[in-house]
Amino acid sequence: MGPGVISTLERLDREVCGRHELTLMVRDRGTPLPRRSYARLIVNVLDVNDHRPQFLAARYTGRVYSTALPGTRVAQLTALDHDHAHNAVVNYNIVSGRSRSTRTNHHRY
Repeated sequence: MGPGVISTLERLDREVCGRHELTLMVRDRGTPLPRRSYARLIVNVLDVNDHRPQFLAARYTGRVYSTALPGTRVAQLTALDHDHAHNAVVNYNIVSGRSRSTRTNHHRY
């Protein structure tokens, strides 16, 4: 009598398949008829941060009148991350070209 070990033969990617359902069988070497039993194993693949967020466009253009009030929306950006849960949360920041009159809301999606 001993334990059975199940291991992967290749890398599992949560974004490709997040759940694997396996049917297991165990049998003895009894005579005249071997006996067997079945069980179900559900493997939930946990997410790792293996995808980088990507903007839906390579370039965005915004316009604003010089008479616009502070807080006026200049542009709306969209980015997606194909990871799951907290690994898919994106943050938007201005990293260059910053001026005193431009800011970004640090929304998390």
